[in-house]
Amino acid sequence: MRNKWWQACKELLGRPGRNILIAICIFVLTLFCGIATFLDSAIESFYKSFADMAGCCVLVELDDFSTLDDWKDILEYADNNKNIVGYNNAFTSDIICEAVDFENVPYTEKQSDFEENKIYVSGNINTSYNEYFSSGIFKISKGKYPMSGDKGAMISDKLASENNLSIGSNVSIQYENNTISIKVIGIYTVINTPKTQVSDGYYKEVANSIVFTDYNSYVELNNEASCYGINFFSTDYKSTSLLYDDMSKMFQNVPNSAVVNQVLNEELQMTDKLSPLSRTF
Repeated sequence: MRNKWWQACKELLGRPGRNILIAICIFVLTLFCGIATFLDSAIESFYKSFADMAGCCVLVELDDFSTLDDWKDILEYADNNKNIVGYNNAFTSDIICEAVDFENVPYTEKQSDFEENKIYVSGNINTSYNEYFSSGIFKISKGKYPMSGDKGAMISDKLASENNLSIGSNVSIQYENNTISIKVIGIYTVINTPKTQVSDGYYKEVANSIVFTDYNSYVELNNEASCYGINFFSTDYKSTSLLYDDMSKMFQNVPNSAVVNQVLNEELQMTDKLSPLSRTF
């Protein structure tokens, strides 16, 4: 039996058989390379699409920091870091406020549970990096974004039209016992109606129009200066890893701190989804 197998191997490795064997090996190798390339391409494609949608960023959380002033040295470092194109506060909650001298206008006509005098106010270090704009839900149409150094408010074009407001108009907003007067410096257009999750798997349209302000105006209105996290946005999705390494070293000995590569988290989730498929080959 052994001789028969040996003879078969010798015949297979003969000139014609050897060519067939080489062809089979090349085919199998090409197949595995193709599968690996497909999986890698799928992950990278998702990685890039997430970066395009939400921005490439590294989140820094510092529980012991309570105001924007506490971040001064870190923001100066960010301003001089070639891998950072901008930053915006994280974990800052939108607050429901009263529109004193104008009326709330819902994003769609079918919205029935809106309140005429209630709006949401969102405070931002740099509104252009707010997820509503980075994800393409809203798009600036006139003026500029409210940010540190550019005090003011940004309102929807529908709210502006219905209330006869324009760039340069002043509006009064009240939260609890605080009232501020703020100038409209930007107007945005709604690309997709924003929705909020009210229960597992169930979303409803946001009933109250969102007014975006610079962070200092938000603090003045809210009388709350908390700033426990900032998202630092990098030049491209690959340089996010370099930024993450820099930030990790900077805060490795800082108590109650955390540094998170936001895009990497999404890539790892995608990898986990694809891994059962890759294990079948």
